Amino acid sequence: KSVMAATGGAALVGSDVATTVLAMGNHTDGQLGLGASEDGDDMVFQPTPIASFEGLEIVSAAASLKHSVWLTRDGVVYTAGDNDEGQLGRTGKRTKPLKVEAVEHLPIEDIAAGDGFTVMAAQLDGRLLGVGRGDRGQLGMGGA
Repeated sequence: KSVMAATGGAALVGSDVATTVLAMGNHTDGQLGLGASEDGDDMVFQPTPIASFEGLEIVSAAASLKHSVWLTRDGVVYTAGDNDEGQLGRTGKRTKPLKVEAVEHLPIEDIAAGDGFTVMAAQLDGRLLGVGRGDRGQLGMGGA
């Protein structure tokens, strides 16, 4: 049984690669991927399964202060949380993980998350793809 975890600021996401993905921490921006809070409390103190990943094999997770990124065995990327800088790779803030459709045609091999940005490594040619904040060269395209 394989276990992995990713931390970033106030979020913790983990996977045992057997389709159970857990999250706990600050969910103020939806970064845990648990959906909207029923009681209005955005703090999650116990490891909680992310229902959106039921039946999927998550092999990697990355988290920053306000967003999280997950990678499936098939190379599909999911994101959730704040999107002020475009770091989700799609439009709008989301409290549940959604696919990054812009890279669905490129199986992704690895992911990383930072303050306002996400970087993905394409499996076929090793190309790095970045979305979000890049003012300090975080996306590998020079500073803005």
